[in-house]
Amino acid sequence: WAQPQDREAFLNFCAPQIYTGTPLSLTELAQLPLQHRPKALVTTSMALLPATRAFLQDHFQCPLIDLYSLAECRCVAARSHDGDMDLLAHDVFVEILDSNNQLCQPGQRGEIVLTGGRNPFFPLLRYRTGDFASMVWPEPDVPKLTAIEGRAPVTFATPDGSQRNCIEVTRALADLPLTQFSLHQSHHGDLEFRFR
Repeated sequence: WAQPQDREAFLNFCAPQIYTGTPLSLTELAQLPLQHRPKALVTTSMALLPATRAFLQDHFQCPLIDLYSLAECRCVAARSHDGDMDLLAHDVFVEILDSNNQLCQPGQRGEIVLTGGRNPFFPLLRYRTGDFASMVWPEPDVPKLTAIEGRAPVTFATPDGSQRNCIEVTRALADLPLTQFSLHQSHHGDLEFRFR
């Protein structure tokens, strides 16, 4: 933005019906003097604490949908309250496995594992997500995820010591015709970029 007030001028002009972001970015958005109210907020990528949910819903006067989503297969579960998450993906089989690859009992904590997906070039077969939760069955045939703890974000260190999220790297490469690539940073800070 050329100047800080350009943010609210742009958003007031567009008056979007839905804002998406992380709990952090939506909390920052709440600091702006907006002239309109969205119809809903959608958040993902970070844990949403009950007090933050209450603050955002009270401030924006609209419902907030909390998504559990992965780049590998998109939306898996969601909630519009502080309780358990409803499974959304009819084409993704969700399991909770322990460290010995055994299915966890209802309410037992383990790693979220996915089979299926929407990307024909990346079929998931008992794909370990690195995220942890429990599966509960409040009603027969209606499993829900509870107490999700997401994996740590992948970041890259810059020479000035700041951090860049892996999503920023992906966006920076979006205009290049790459079918596959990897970027690895050593503990010394050196980067190795490989592509096909």
